[in-house]
Amino acid sequence: MLLLGNLVLLPALRRRIPSSLALQRFAICAMAIPGFALFPLAAACCAGDDGAATLAVLPVFFLRITSVGLIFTLSFQFINGVVDEGHRSMLGGVTGAAQQAGNVARFLTPSASAWLVAWANASPYRFPLDHTLPFTLFGVAWLAPLYFNLRLKEADVAA
Repeated sequence: MLLLGNLVLLPALRRRIPSSLALQRFAICAMAIPGFALFPLAAACCAGDDGAATLAVLPVFFLRITSVGLIFTLSFQFINGVVDEGHRSMLGGVTGAAQQAGNVARFLTPSASAWLVAWANASPYRFPLDHTLPFTLFGVAWLAPLYFNLRLKEADVAA
């Protein structure tokens, strides 16, 4: 799905949304946030019917996977655009720092997510502290990248 997103979806979206910043904002708002936050709705609408739940989850799963790929690809395009010709030797360091930040997130997220899912599944509380909590938090967490994206201007990321 990630390959499909970058090879098919990204060029198609680029034709409709030529601005990389606007495209990344679209990927965050219309794809990543719903992709994470809507997962619990499959259980709510299709409880007891595995076939219907699978059909309900597939589009949401597609949004979640392809959005992260688009955002990741555009982020590295931005990194490459920030480093001017006179400082190209810094590009490896900047890219490496971005990779390390991603690696730390990939290291910490599974542990935190496992604990959060276990707690939420056993939670006696109502929404938002019920079984939907991890998905709601992941959806809300996408507001941080959106905030930073909104602070950028086209000139900041121009290649």
